[in-house]
Amino acid sequence: MKLPVVLAVLYDIHGNLPALEAVLAEARDADAYLLGGDYGTPSPWPRETLERLRALPDATWIRGNGERWIFERPEDRPEVGEAYDEFMPGPLSEDELAWLYALPPQAELDGVLYVHGCVVRDDDTFATAQPSPVPAGRAERHAPSQSRQRRHAPRRRCARGVGGAT
Repeated sequence: MKLPVVLAVLYDIHGNLPALEAVLAEARDADAYLLGGDYGTPSPWPRETLERLRALPDATWIRGNGERWIFERPEDRPEVGEAYDEFMPGPLSEDELAWLYALPPQAELDGVLYVHGCVVRDDDTFATAQPSPVPAGRAERHAPSQSRQRRHAPRRRCARGVGGAT
């Protein structure tokens, strides 16, 4: 598939509808969207977030660990299971939850592979060090007071023979 002129890439929304609306306002000239997972289960506004994302034109969706954890709770992270037990199913129907869980784990657009986390695991990252903190003011402006989210550290990595590395 050929990439559009302007592709908005959105990851780790975590049901934060005010932040999503702010990002979409800045991305109003996007021709298409790559939605990279962790949309909002569990979260403050799961239904509203899902409805807003479904209204986007020409959107490609992939599944994040948040969608996988709907039906596959991580045994090594009991706090995740507790959060899902407390907030799930929430306002989303079983059909909607099944649809989110069934999303593909990756998408390729114009030769670029998009995944959530890293290619091997959707709840892992390529990061070799802790990500830098969010600049003051940004997180406070949009984060809900009861947010339970973890950060993935976006990085561009090239393997030998992939992405131009030799």
